[in-house]
Amino acid sequence: MPYAVLAVLLLQSAVGLAMLLGLRRQRRINATALVHAVLADAALALWIAFVVVEDAWIAWASFAVVLLGNVFGDLLLIAHWRGRTGQKTSFGKDYNASISSVLRGQHPKVPTAHAAGAGIVTVLMLIAAILA
Repeated sequence: MPYAVLAVLLLQSAVGLAMLLGLRRQRRINATALVHAVLADAALALWIAFVVVEDAWIAWASFAVVLLGNVFGDLLLIAHWRGRTGQKTSFGKDYNASISSVLRGQHPKVPTAHAAGAGIVTVLMLIAAILA
């Protein structure tokens, strides 16, 4: 299980890096995107350490960091939805609307796949940490 999580984390990291480079080319990188990327890389580094050392606390630490990184990813998703629609209501309503728009395929394919992958990674990490 830890190796399956590592494979998905590496794929997520590659997709995230491609999106970050795209933002850089467009000169649209912001602090939220950078924090999201740094946290994702930290979670990946911790997970690699877990695979090598096989100490459960490292798996839990990686899981905690990925959860925090997901918060920043969700903030990016909400900002994209608000920018695309021109709407801004409450955080909760905008969060639900942005997630719904992803599920309806109203976002570009790569960010949609990355958002879906985040959920998959989170669930797999939780299972692996519980089993560790």
